[in-house]
Amino acid sequence: MIAHLLPNSYTQKRRNRATDSQGGWPEGTPTTVGTVKGRHYNPSGAEITEAEEWVGRIDTVVYVGPGEAIERDDSLTLGSETWRVKWILKPSVAAYQKLLCTIDQAGN
Repeated sequence: MIAHLLPNSYTQKRRNRATDSQGGWPEGTPTTVGTVKGRHYNPSGAEITEAEEWVGRIDTVVYVGPGEAIERDDSLTLGSETWRVKWILKPSVAAYQKLLCTIDQAGN
């Protein structure tokens, strides 16, 4: 297990979505889901180039454990920094999940 490599505890929030009965799915208020153990770092040039093909711009890569219930568009907060999960990569051997994230300017 890689738990010793995941020193940070992030607050995880998720926006509940509900139909507006007109074909839209507006974002609701963020609700705290819990905490997630992980580690973040600035992406390398290669990771930025690769991510641009999949999801567009990324600012941060976060590693979390394989059993964490992360969904796209979840927010992860550590101190005064908040990131929005744009893509989740799961390796064939379930040792971790790699999250490609952008800075969440709204902070929620």
